Amino acid sequence: MFKFNKAAQQQRIDNRNSAVTGHDPFVRPPVPEKKVRNIMKKLHKANGLKRSNSAIEFDVSALTAANRRQIYSSNRSASSEQDNSDLSEHSEKSPLVSARLDNLARLFFSKSMPAETGSRDTIDSVLTTRPNIKYQYSALDSGNGIVERSPRERAQREKALNATQEWIQGANGRYEVIAHLDEIGSRHGKNWFLVTDASVRTDRLQTLLPLPPDCVAFEDLPPNESAREILMELLGSLHHPYIYPVLDLGFLRNSSYNYACLVTPFNSRGSLKDLIYKAQWNEPWTRKYTRKPNGLPVSQVQRLGRQILEALLFLKERGFPLHGHLHSGNVILQNGAARLSGLENGLLGLSSRINAVMWSRSVTEIENVDIVCFGHLLYEMCTGQELTTPKPSMRVLEMELQHYPQIGQILEILGLIFEPPSGVCPSVEDLVLCDLFRSIDLRELRGPCFSTIKPSLSRSTLNLLQAVKKRQCASLGHSLSEANSPCTPPSTPHDRRTGVLPAPYEVFRMY
Repeated sequence: MFKFNKAAQQQRIDNRNSAVTGHDPFVRPPVPEKKVRNIMKKLHKANGLKRSNSAIEFDVSALTAANRRQIYSSNRSASSEQDNSDLSEHSEKSPLVSARLDNLARLFFSKSMPAETGSRDTIDSVLTTRPNIKYQYSALDSGNGIVERSPRERAQREKALNATQEWIQGANGRYEVIAHLDEIGSRHGKNWFLVTDASVRTDRLQTLLPLPPDCVAFEDLPPNESAREILMELLGSLHHPYIYPVLDLGFLRNSSYNYACLVTPFNSRGSLKDLIYKAQWNEPWTRKYTRKPNGLPVSQVQRLGRQILEALLFLKERGFPLHGHLHSGNVILQNGAARLSGLENGLLGLSSRINAVMWSRSVTEIENVDIVCFGHLLYEMCTGQELTTPKPSMRVLEMELQHYPQIGQILEILGLIFEPPSGVCPSVEDLVLCDLFRSIDLRELRGPCFSTIKPSLSRSTLNLLQAVKKRQCASLGHSLSEANSPCTPPSTPHDRRTGVLPAPYEVFRMY
C-alpha cells in the first residue's frame, strides 16, 4: 500500500513537470482548491473585503466634484484619438464637457440667427449646464419658450449685444457673455447680460445703459480727465453692508451710440419689488409686476426699512448727492439684507420719474426727495401696492394696516413724512430714532465689518460731486414746475391685461 501511494505521488510530479515548458520557468503550478479557499478566508479576515458598490450607491456629489477637478486641471489640448471619439461615449464619461460643446454649438447658431438672441431656450440651456452656476434656473414661458419680439426690438437687442461684445473685447478677455437676459427692469433701452469674470471664475450681472447727450460725466469734466477713473474712485469708496457695489465701469462712445457698461455682483434673490410681488428676478418687467402683490410682515418691514435708512445716512455722511432713484426696484436683497443700488444713475445724469417729486407742491421736498421716496417705499412694503396719490389717506391707511400690531408707529412715520406738524420734512436721523426702527439690531454693523474711515477723494472727483448736485437741483426744480397732473407709478405697468405701458410712461423710466 505504501509503495502504491508513493508511485501515485511520483506520477503526479511527473505530470506536473511535463506541463511546464523549458522557456517558461516562471509559471507557477496550479494551487489546490482547498488551499485557495483558505487563502481567501485569511484575506477576508485581514483586509475586510467587501462587495463592490452598485451605481445607485455612488456619491453623486463626490463624482461631480472629481469630474470638475479633472476638467479644470487637465490640459485643454486633446489628442487626435479623443477628437475622433464618439460624442455619445464622451457625453457619458464627461457630461460637463459635452455641455460645453452644446453651448458652443448653440452660440454658433445664435450668431447666425440674431433674431433669436436672448431667447428663453438659449438662456435656460446655458444657465442650467454651466458647471460653476450655484443656483437653479427654470423656464418661465409656456409653449416653445421663445419670447416674441418685434423687428425693431430685435434690432435694438442685437445692437446692444454688439456694443457689449465690443466693450468686452476692450477688457482684455476678462469677461465672457453667457446670456442676454430679458428686460427685467423698466428703463427704456437698458439691457442686462449674464457674464462670467474669468479672473475669479464668478458670474456677474452686466448692464448696458444708454447715456443722455448731456451726460454729467462728459460735460462737467475737463477733456484730460478720465470719467471712468473718477467714477470708479467715487463708487469704489462707498464700502457699506447696505450699499450694492459697482465692480467695474466703462464707456462706449462713437457716432452711432453712447453707452455706459456696469458690472455688479450677480444675485438670484432679486429686488425688494420682486419679493413684494413674489416674482423671479429674471422675468420680464411687463409681466412679473402684473400679479397681485402682498405686504411684508412687520418684522421684515422694520429690518429692511432700517437698513435702507442706514444706507441713506451713510451716503449723507460721505457727502454723496441725492440718490434721486430710490424705489423698491433699486433695493437688492442679498443674504437677508437690503442693499441700495442705482447710485450711478444720478452720477451719469440719467432721467428719473419719481412720483414723490412729480406730485410735490412744496419747495422743501426737493431737498428731501429721498425722505419722501422712503415714505412711498414704506407704504409699498406695508400694503404691497405703490402709492398712486401725492400723499396717502390716513383713513384708508388705517384700514389697510389694521392687521399690523405696530400700526401706530407706522402711521407716525408716514405722518412725519407726508404731513409734518412743523411743516419741515424729517431728516434721516429723525427716522432712525423712531420707535419702529430704533430697536432693530443690525448684525451687519456689528464688529469691524466695514471701514468707518472716510477716504480722501481727488479734486476732480469732488468737482464732479458738485456738478452733480447742481444738475440735480436744476432737474428737480424743472420736474416740480411740471408736476400739476397726476401720473402713473414709476415702476409698475398700468395696463395689467396687456402689460403695455401708458404714453406718459415712455418719457421717464427708472430701474
